[in-house]
Amino acid sequence: MSDTVAPKTMTQKDLTAIKEALVTAYPDKLGLYNLLLNSWGVRVSDYVNTVQPGVLAVDDLVEWANAQGRSHDLLSLTWKEKQNEVEPLQTVAARLLGFSSKIPPAWDQSRQRGPAIGDMQSAICRVLVNDKPRATGFLISKDLVLTTYSAVNDLVANEAGGEAIHLHFQGYGSLPGVTVNAAAGSGWLVAYRKYAVSDTDWLYEGEDQSATEALDFALIRLAGPAPNGRAVLPLPDPVPIAAVGDDVFILQHPEGRQLEVSPGKLTAYSLEGTRVHYSARTLPGSAGSPVLTADGGLIALHHVARYGISPSNLADQTVGRGVPIWRIRAALAESGIDLGAL
Repeated sequence: MSDTVAPKTMTQKDLTAIKEALVTAYPDKLGLYNLLLNSWGVRVSDYVNTVQPGVLAVDDLVEWANAQGRSHDLLSLTWKEKQNEVEPLQTVAARLLGFSSKIPPAWDQSRQRGPAIGDMQSAICRVLVNDKPRATGFLISKDLVLTTYSAVNDLVANEAGGEAIHLHFQGYGSLPGVTVNAAAGSGWLVAYRKYAVSDTDWLYEGEDQSATEALDFALIRLAGPAPNGRAVLPLPDPVPIAAVGDDVFILQHPEGRQLEVSPGKLTAYSLEGTRVHYSARTLPGSAGSPVLTADGGLIALHHVARYGISPSNLADQTVGRGVPIWRIRAALAESGIDLGAL
């Protein structure tokens, strides 16, 4: 836009002005917290003490957003919601964002960083059951692969051993392709959560079951450590902020093919932040892929996509959905798994 300038670095005085404006704009802080949940997929209470008085909570929230490089986005996001309702917010946004227009877009800082794929590709694998590719997965430690529950649901239901599961890592750079076995017996399954009816049937009219207990993931233990040189994508803590409109990309084995990179945009968060929606194109076999920010931050586990209903639109993916990594981390912690030891 011609009426924009590059975002200035925030001073402490600037941050104080934002805090004061937000306190005025959101007398009920729950509205602010819900805005961030629905726009950033962030449960504020995971990062800020929301029990303390609202002024202190907003103070901590702004400092946290600034530390994440998102202070401009926070200001822009709140201005978009309130528009011209709150004069202090309008004034500080006009000064710090440099806009003369009424509603500024979010600052897309990811465009300044560019994709950071690099060696992360070597962490991605095909998940094969009885030698047939079912999904994609990725190393979160040297001997643990995260993938989708739907890839192994029949094995879980039948209490089968891990002998039927193989993880194939294709060659990357000087690293040769290699197939690694899952741990034998029952030792292969570290943790899992099932999917919901509303995940598999988007025309389902019952209650949305995409809740904390329906996260569609499986954590698989390998028979031994992955070969040296393979990257790992550990579950981040805290999980990077990803705002609606941000660039994302998916590292995937669609239909069991060679590794592909699919770029797209983050388009929405579902209610309660249980799912991430994005435009990156995927195919069967892509479930279990990592969903990453433009600078390589792990934000979600891809698990399903839907396409146009009309026959002429079947080739047009309308939306992809993933499970937020912070929810998977929480589920693992609830299962008594020491995330620090992974």
